Amino acid sequence: MSPLAVVTHPGTVKPRDLRRWQKNEAQPVLACADCGVLIVDKLATADEVVTATAVEQRLHVGDREPVVMALPEPRQFRFGLCDACRQRRARAEEIIAKRPMLARSLGDKKYALSAIDAVLIVFDVLEQTGQEQLIDAKIDALRLALKNLSNAGGLARWSSRFAPVIKIGADPEQAGTHRWAHVTEAQLEVMRSDFAQYLRARTFRPEMVEPPEGENGHVALRGCLLCGVSRAPSTSRDDQPWGRLRSTQEAVLGGRGRPEKTYGYLCPACDKATDRIGGALGMNALEEAVYSFLEVSPKLGEFEFGRSRAEIIGLKAWCVTGQPPSTEAWAFLDGLGLEEIKKQLQKA
Repeated sequence: MSPLAVVTHPGTVKPRDLRRWQKNEAQPVLACADCGVLIVDKLATADEVVTATAVEQRLHVGDREPVVMALPEPRQFRFGLCDACRQRRARAEEIIAKRPMLARSLGDKKYALSAIDAVLIVFDVLEQTGQEQLIDAKIDALRLALKNLSNAGGLARWSSRFAPVIKIGADPEQAGTHRWAHVTEAQLEVMRSDFAQYLRARTFRPEMVEPPEGENGHVALRGCLLCGVSRAPSTSRDDQPWGRLRSTQEAVLGGRGRPEKTYGYLCPACDKATDRIGGALGMNALEEAVYSFLEVSPKLGEFEFGRSRAEIIGLKAWCVTGQPPSTEAWAFLDGLGLEEIKKQLQKA
């Protein structure tokens, strides 16, 4: 059976040989960077260029089984995009455009687009409905899809056979007779398993979990150190969402500077915000957590201590206020006028 056969379709599918097409056809010929289908179009352009740094080769040593090694061989490959993949990528761009904080949390917009598109690829390959629903899905639902589907979807791209390492059997002068013809049965099985896991996780109803009471003799406060929320949702049946016990001093979070350490935990949202600025508790982490909650990404201010900062006057962490925890995150900041702060930050 051809290596480009789609095993879910009956019969043997032969790959189209681009050398034959380039010899007999006047128009440019490209393979789709994602689904691998042959593109024959007078207006076809190379939408994507990937760079390989090495090529896989089987090395035979004596009577032992051949060993696959990646040997240095820098090369570039050019691919196009079929109409269906172009439309799917446009949906990924729409999802990211509506959620700039998601792109920021993933590192940068380019990576976020690639990851979201990889999720949509799984829907595409398995011919599942629901891509449009993801456009208006909540961020938590998108994170769930990213966690379960992005890896398998990314590996299904035709261009992944050529970069960063040229896989054994990958031929840049071949293309698929139809979309996703190169996806193997093993890849399909992984996708089906991941998609089933995604559906189970999507229908799971999370329990609201209070923070642990502490450990090693240290008593933890009963809310998130930064936002003061008293309960956090578990993401699975075995999940403990509060992370590790942390210690801090009030002075670094807007308090009066008492010498005693304060112990407690961060909710998942504040924990992710803190990790984005290096993991240390302080005003930078506090402000980043507020930005995430408000879903804003303001231009940052002056460069200070090796990090750009934008300040919210009067901001303090919940742990220094002496107020009781709340079922709502940042409830203790109502007096600061969060909606007005959000408007100002959006203009910043």
